[in-house]
Amino acid sequence: MINIIEMTTYAMETEALCGTLGTDINHAPVAKVSYPSGVLTIPILTPFELTGTGTDIDGTGLTYNWEQFDLGTGDPLGTNFETGPLFASQDPRNAGATRLIPKLADVLSGAYTKSERMPEVSRELNFKMTIRDNDQKVGATDIADFKFESTIDAGPFQVTFPSKEIDTIFTVGQHILVQWDVANTDQSPVNCKFVNIMLSNNDGLTFPDTLVYRTPNDGSEYIMLYKATTRGRVKVKAADNIFLDISKKSMRVLPADAGYSVDAFPHDGATCLYSTFAYQIKSIQWNGFTAPIKLEITDPGNDQFIIAFEKDNILPGETIKLNVDARNVDVAGTYVIKFMATAEGADTVWSSVNLVIGEDDQPFAGVVSPINLNQEVSVKPIFQWNKTTSAASYEFELATNPSFDEESVIYGLETDLTKFTYNFNLESKTIYFWRVRAMGDCGWGRWSETNIFRTSSAESPNTLEQINNQVLKVKTNNARFIGHDDLYHTSVQEPNEDLTYTLLAETSHGSLNLNGSKLSVGQQFTQDDIDNGIMHYNADQLDYQGADRFDFWFMTVRQPS
Repeated sequence: MINIIEMTTYAMETEALCGTLGTDINHAPVAKVSYPSGVLTIPILTPFELTGTGTDIDGTGLTYNWEQFDLGTGDPLGTNFETGPLFASQDPRNAGATRLIPKLADVLSGAYTKSERMPEVSRELNFKMTIRDNDQKVGATDIADFKFESTIDAGPFQVTFPSKEIDTIFTVGQHILVQWDVANTDQSPVNCKFVNIMLSNNDGLTFPDTLVYRTPNDGSEYIMLYKATTRGRVKVKAADNIFLDISKKSMRVLPADAGYSVDAFPHDGATCLYSTFAYQIKSIQWNGFTAPIKLEITDPGNDQFIIAFEKDNILPGETIKLNVDARNVDVAGTYVIKFMATAEGADTVWSSVNLVIGEDDQPFAGVVSPINLNQEVSVKPIFQWNKTTSAASYEFELATNPSFDEESVIYGLETDLTKFTYNFNLESKTIYFWRVRAMGDCGWGRWSETNIFRTSSAESPNTLEQINNQVLKVKTNNARFIGHDDLYHTSVQEPNEDLTYTLLAETSHGSLNLNGSKLSVGQQFTQDDIDNGIMHYNADQLDYQGADRFDFWFMTVRQPS
């Protein structure tokens, strides 16, 4: 790598007048490290992974090479622990831009060699990732720098179970407690608060399955073994850092009688006061088990929680959400939610999750644009909101329905900015819904109020005229249909055209119903529905007497494609 730097400097500066630059012959690739340089600190005597990416607009096959760039004073390799190089260079590889240090065999054995000596003191480490496009005519390279530190105040970070000393024979569907020595990595200067737990079925060559994502770095976590293997290994890796460890003995996971199991992710959830949280409930089966699985909450953890599975009955292999609405909870704390799963011909599975609710409720500070109920918004709108105190980042969602379900959300974004431009054309003359929430120390805060806007159209406006909008008189605790004489609008240009109403705000003391089904914000009804007598207002609030109202837009509206 130093040869590449020296040759490039010589050719471009010392002998810059010799030869001709051929910019159209080949384009240089671009190297990028996956973590910010100069920020991370790792524990001593702990393996780590260096990861980057490479791109090349010419589409040539890239090779990658990670090298330490601490020149030292010329001491023999493996003797200068404080300033010199600890790791020998390796040949460029085309298998990807990740280097595990030390090599896998040494990580599994725990025996390190002088060519890859793990840091034992507090020091700075500098690496360079070189990528080559290997163009046969005019080869090009790029180099990305990465700097981090090791600290004697933490480490070694080690997986302690599964271990060499304890039997590691299990069965499919079994839950085991993975354990590791945190070794002060949860404290400054490492500050690793979360780890990911992954499973390999080929003795650590690959880890395709993340069993638990961002679980607290507290030294233990249950995992579910969902497939048979004779070469299983567990990796515990810092969620926002480069250090890791891998279990030192192969696990054997034996087949079991036909059955199922369920697990929740994450096991430990965190949110703020007056917020919501969602877990993923994953089910598995083995040996052809097909009976439906019934899910049931056995202990909500807090009587003020509103808890619901996305579906109460699932098939083995399905993954659904467990939604927890904690907006009525005003006391911070840790709550345990318990549930069970049952299926005909199999044992009952008992499980639980923790939900930590922090003191900070991260109230949303308000939107700037588009303002709520704006009917002339560009198809490339600028979204902007006020900064929330102590917010680390924001989550934005844009949807075609105020439910913000998976089908209706057309764009989601996590950002530390409070303003951005949507660079894809929205449909014209269409209603959209958007919301934002802030990330604080306790997790995600509450969502903002749902904001509604309608995109403008380049076409000539279609003038709409209100004919009837009468006060609807309803007896207490009764219902009455909304007819043509009560609510009627028409188009001036096309008087026979059927108009669409979109509900913007629900009633406060009753419900608006279309053909017997309650309408919510964002749902629509037509003038034909009114004229045909299938729109009703129900005075649901017991013995209430007084005024009520609902808000709507009426228009000819085209639904998003």
